Amino acid sequence: MKRNTIKIYKHEELNSQQNSIYNTILKGKRGEVPDLFMALMHNPSLAEKTQSLGTELRYETSLDPRLTELSILLIADFLNCPYEWHYHEPEALKAGVKQKDIESIKQKSRPDFVNKEEKTIYSFTNEAIQNRSICDETYNQAVEIFGERGVVELTSLIGYYSMLALILNEHRVPVPQNDENKK
Repeated sequence: MKRNTIKIYKHEELNSQQNSIYNTILKGKRGEVPDLFMALMHNPSLAEKTQSLGTELRYETSLDPRLTELSILLIADFLNCPYEWHYHEPEALKAGVKQKDIESIKQKSRPDFVNKEEKTIYSFTNEAIQNRSICDETYNQAVEIFGERGVVELTSLIGYYSMLALILNEHRVPVPQNDENKK
């Protein structure tokens, strides 16, 4: 038996509580309301809290956007989440992640990073999602480079985007049709 897919609300179907949250997301830093949040509207409070945490972790941390986007791509790749990849590959390029590094990630090979920050983000993210634990050497290096605040933010970012990938994958939220960045 084939799994049903979750209803993705259309804007006109939202009740007043959902519509209020929709407008908050629309006016935020994303500038749009992706289908992820329309799927989460089945629990408006969860949609609101999820978008708020995402705004904090993506736009308001001490980490450089290039590094957060690199981490997000690693998560999207590891958890095989085409929706997440679709939204974050262009953001990663815009933030300064090199195309050759993105291609390496797509090919399941380690990019040849030249700076310590990218190497550390790569190791920390991969250890977290693959081993569910970060070795002492990687952890200490991350604290040295990003500080304790940055490591807390990075760990939270990894957890958040892993959660989103699971939501997107398990509820079969489709990649937007105008997709030029399908993985």
